[in-house]
Amino acid sequence: RAAKLNSNPEVVAWQLAVERRRTEQKKAKRAAEERLAKRRRQEAKRPARPSQQQQQQDAVDDVKARRLTDYTVKLSESASATRTFETDFVNNPFGYVCDVCERLWHMKDLTPVSSAMRETLSLAAPPEWGETVARVCTTCKNFLVKQKIPLFSVTNGYRYPPMPPGLPVLNDVAERASVPTVQTTQWRTTIDIVCQRQTINSKYCVGAIETEA
Repeated sequence: RAAKLNSNPEVVAWQLAVERRRTEQKKAKRAAEERLAKRRRQEAKRPARPSQQQQQQDAVDDVKARRLTDYTVKLSESASATRTFETDFVNNPFGYVCDVCERLWHMKDLTPVSSAMRETLSLAAPPEWGETVARVCTTCKNFLVKQKIPLFSVTNGYRYPPMPPGLPVLNDVAERASVPTVQTTQWRTTIDIVCQRQTINSKYCVGAIETEA
């Protein structure tokens, strides 16, 4: 009977289908096992995922590191500003007089007079006055370089008035702060060649202006 069943084409076809299905199931199972093994190997190589508490701690550490970096940058900028302040003010005292305009400046703002500048100063009246000039400010220096007498030169009448009697002994800064101040005027020409008179708000501590007749 078994030989008869085996000789039946339908039975043979059914047996072949069953065998084929079993083979496919085995292949699918083997492939699934291989994928699972591969995934496990990858997870073993992958670093462990930190817990929520560890993530929070890492975030706190990042914020601290960022704040420390910002503080270091601000500290370096503050140190640079401190050095600049020391250079411009602490090591550059105020109260030095320009020998041409008699205004007060910082020490490093004054420049020794060169021979070319002294020749220009000799053009002012009296000529021997130029020999007494030793240091000039930046404003007066720019005029002298152009071979011009500075506008606020004492030879043009810009002098401090004599100290009235009865006042205590004052230093240069207090003396200039106690004298009257006047507003200077400046004439400017617009594009339309219209001359306009404009008052400059900045006060030059020039005291009284002595005009020689």
